[in-house]
Amino acid sequence: MDIFSKNLIYLRKKLNLTQEKLSENIGFKRSKYAGYEAGKSKPEYNSLIRLCEYYDVSVDNLIYTDFSEPKKDIMKIIREASGFSLPPKEKTYPLMPMKGFAGKGSELLDGINLDAIEERYTLTLFDALKPDFIITVTGNSMQPTYLSGDKVICKLIESADYVQWNKPYIIDSISQGVLLKRLKPSSNIDMFTIKSDNADYDDFEIPRKDIRKIAIVVGLCRIE
Repeated sequence: MDIFSKNLIYLRKKLNLTQEKLSENIGFKRSKYAGYEAGKSKPEYNSLIRLCEYYDVSVDNLIYTDFSEPKKDIMKIIREASGFSLPPKEKTYPLMPMKGFAGKGSELLDGINLDAIEERYTLTLFDALKPDFIITVTGNSMQPTYLSGDKVICKLIESADYVQWNKPYIIDSISQGVLLKRLKPSSNIDMFTIKSDNADYDDFEIPRKDIRKIAIVVGLCRIE
């Protein structure tokens, strides 16, 4: 069976059509079309063009390209033969559409789909830490460590049980909003102590159940 006949059978079956239905759609006699698939006859020019238009393929491809064969990635074959490989696609990280308040916040991180955020950046230096997002700092309660306008790189933690004391965190709280603060233990097991780096701000406590999400700060980007 030649390539042309094989292609007719392949394309018809791909559309889940019988010979009778296909012939009806194109306007051929079934016996005429069956002869093409069996390789017993070849279509005249006008019939060939009608077949190509119906299947949306070129004449050359219908006659000479075996559609049933898997397509080969020619460039991949060349790269493999030469030992050349493309570098891996760079990982990008979303910039949160909100602020991490070094003070009192008002927006919530909970429920945001990180994968859907379009503003994204590469952070090759931090890839090994597997961060989840970037967020902009605002306010002065974490000065001098973090300045308003800084971008902090953050990694979500699974549970408050994994908190490392006195480390900086982005805290998504129900009552306070999104905060950039240090976490310290409280005398009350159901509470966290929230600490600022700016001595003008007093420590305060927040219930564990008030916290939706916690992300540890693993890096800092600053433009002087």
